[in-house]
Amino acid sequence: MLLMSARICGKMDQLGDVIGCAMQKQTKRLMTADQVAEMLQVSKYTVWRWSRDGTIPSIRLPSGCLRFDPSIIEDLIRCREAS
Repeated sequence: MLLMSARICGKMDQLGDVIGCAMQKQTKRLMTADQVAEMLQVSKYTVWRWSRDGTIPSIRLPSGCLRFDPSIIEDLIRCREAS
């Protein structure tokens, strides 16, 4: 969800809690930019831009690849549908 949906829904105060919770869930599989783009129906370049400007939090792997927490993306989708 996070930064983008937090901005959209006005829930910036919950962002830290959500990210902290997501980091504790180590059993979840992280998503690639391509997977996120498909779910959000945007291009992977948009996902990269959102990551770069802080709209969506991401995790940068040692290889340089970006990964995204699925629960954050699901929250973002729910927030977009609600608005």
